Amino acid sequence: MRLNTKFLLMAAGIAITPFFSQFATLGEEKCCEKKLFDFKSQEDLEKWTTKQGAEVSISEKDGRKCARVFFPKYKDLETRWPGFLISKKGLPSDWKSYDRIVFNVFFASATSSEFSVLIIDKNDKKYYEKPVVFPGKWTSVSIKINKDWLDAGNIKELNIYQSHPPFERTFYIDSIRLESSIPEKIKALAAKYEKIGEKEKASLINSIMEKLEKSEIMLDEAVAEYGKFNSALRDEQKNFLRKQFAKYFPSGKFAVTQLDSMDKVLPQAMEIKAESAASFKISIAKNEFEAVQALILSPENEDIKNLSVEIQPFKLEKNPDVVFKPENIKASPLGFVETKKTRSITDYTGFYPDPILEFMNEVNVEKGEIQPYWIRFKTDGDTKAGIYKGAFVFKSRNAGNVTIPAEIKVWNFELPKTGHLKFATSVYGSGLIPDGNKEKFYDYILNNYRMNPFSIYNDSAYGKPLFPEIEDYIKRKPMGLNFIPILYLKLPRQALHKCSPSESKEKWANMPSEERKHYPEEWKKKLLGYLDKRVPELKKAGLWDISYCYGFDEANPTEWDACAELCSAIKEKYPDIKIISTAYDQSYGTDSVMGKALTGWIPTASNYNYSLAEKVRKTGKQVWWYDTDMTIDRDKLADIRAQLGSRSFANNVDGFLVWTVNRWYSNKIPIINGPYTKWNPDSCDGTNGGGSYFCAGPNGSFLPTMRAEAMRDGLEDYEYFYLLKKLFSELKGNNPLKKDAENILSSLKKEEGIKSEELRELRENTGDLIEKILKQSK
Repeated sequence: MRLNTKFLLMAAGIAITPFFSQFATLGEEKCCEKKLFDFKSQEDLEKWTTKQGAEVSISEKDGRKCARVFFPKYKDLETRWPGFLISKKGLPSDWKSYDRIVFNVFFASATSSEFSVLIIDKNDKKYYEKPVVFPGKWTSVSIKINKDWLDAGNIKELNIYQSHPPFERTFYIDSIRLESSIPEKIKALAAKYEKIGEKEKASLINSIMEKLEKSEIMLDEAVAEYGKFNSALRDEQKNFLRKQFAKYFPSGKFAVTQLDSMDKVLPQAMEIKAESAASFKISIAKNEFEAVQALILSPENEDIKNLSVEIQPFKLEKNPDVVFKPENIKASPLGFVETKKTRSITDYTGFYPDPILEFMNEVNVEKGEIQPYWIRFKTDGDTKAGIYKGAFVFKSRNAGNVTIPAEIKVWNFELPKTGHLKFATSVYGSGLIPDGNKEKFYDYILNNYRMNPFSIYNDSAYGKPLFPEIEDYIKRKPMGLNFIPILYLKLPRQALHKCSPSESKEKWANMPSEERKHYPEEWKKKLLGYLDKRVPELKKAGLWDISYCYGFDEANPTEWDACAELCSAIKEKYPDIKIISTAYDQSYGTDSVMGKALTGWIPTASNYNYSLAEKVRKTGKQVWWYDTDMTIDRDKLADIRAQLGSRSFANNVDGFLVWTVNRWYSNKIPIINGPYTKWNPDSCDGTNGGGSYFCAGPNGSFLPTMRAEAMRDGLEDYEYFYLLKKLFSELKGNNPLKKDAENILSSLKKEEGIKSEELRELRENTGDLIEKILKQSK
């Protein structure tokens, strides 16, 4: 599966927003923007050229002049990358005062589409982004300029293009401009200083914008002034948290603060998002995992030696004889992995928290640094509901101890062992997983993370598929298994060419178009033969309802005819078989040969079209979504959690797919110490964690990451909303709780971009309401 596709666009430096009020200001140039083109005359178009069948003209849309750009359907090598480009002769080359380029775009179609942009500097360094635009409305597409990758003072080419377009596509572009994000950055930074009581400094920060608007300073000067305050923020926040902590615990030499499990604080850099509190609090349902972080702030002039966390008993407030199972509370230091500079835009490159070092009891914390601890709680179906009170004792050899009270609220409802959202992935083999431990890893991620472990690729995308024993499925059904991959249906080029993916794609592209319409006969027979054996076994074992063929990994339009031919042969023998695919058919089969071939479509999360998906579901088909790059440095944990939880529920997706969870790439040794580790988080160059959500620990053990926990927490959140919707449907008449349930369910966001505070409040309100409804119904 392709690894460089962007799915969480905000994290990738892309913002997609509806475009309304901009029409009133297109003729104006603000202090923080530079207009490049407004396409009001033929003169603007004459600076541009087209290639590979693209066409451009001055047109009119919604009463405004604009550029109409037409891209032909991909048929052969001559229509592979149609484009609309401008070179340095007509393009302003100095972009260094700005940090984003903005396009006002209308896409005239019934489906969504990538609006692909390529920027090239004088050294021929290329920067690509592929934001998704939806049809029938003006959209403002904002792409960050990667100044770490490009020479922003010497840009020589801008190219708007399509890659292998499956259909003819027409875009209207009203304007292109450069913008600086300094206004919103100044506003946000001032608010952060205000929050820690630094009102005078907040006022000085706000004055930067005032001076800029009055032309008292240049944009570059404003950026420099902002940078000074931003660089000082972390130290200011540390001082504030220490002072706040001292109010509650005046004798503590080091400070401890609470942090949500959906947030990250880096050990050496970036801002600190944390709250100092007199006690820690956490809420959890039965049969669930949930965690909280404790941040330990080391003194500025002294290391903390042998820091550890002791967990005192948590007793039920109403009956102290009832104790929360000690084995179901685990405090572990977070380890740090080093990210690499890549083509993608990030706020920081360096050490990030990610692996949870469950094999370590204590760590040393260098002076002035921050060490997070991950404190995870687990409930069983028989855990008694109510409030449990206990404490965490943070111990050190040289800096004393700190005891902080804590409270666990256990809601009186239970999450099902088998989730309602299907989850598909693959587990990679590795020398770091000893013989026999792969089965243990399967059980580990299914029991603890609700992840179905069996490979969507049958452990071989190109060669002979490998099949688990039917008994392997049967014994894992009670563990929560809700998806079985029957057989990977190879791309026709994978069946033909046993070479690297890039070589295979090139060979396929050079084949005569008539030959590409047919699936290789040898592999068609082999695949049908595998199904002849496997299908009866699955049906006999009572597993057919959760069994699917996954195939045609990200197939482009030139492969669809051959894919459809294979599906037709399969369905002739097995008409009730379910076939799902990530094939790039953004019409979900409504306008392609794949319509009769597939049972379900799996678009990227960013390309998911809710209204079209709902239309397709009414025909009995499924629409899932997928992601590949849930990274350490670009993606927020709250967004990862929401994607598998609240957003999956709001968008009514039928399942979630991620290509793998443990491709460990170049790692030859496991993590054996910490907190700073030598673990390479890449699944392949430049991914910084995408496709690698677990790590290898000592002695064949497995270590989860914060991102794996966020994925599991999202799957559990999904069950909250599933249960609430069920209870809502059962409420009678004018029950006031019915309105409360309706308000929560209608508030769920379909789009990405959610704050941890917002998602935490949503979960808290949902849990409380479920408990109220259940109590009322008794």
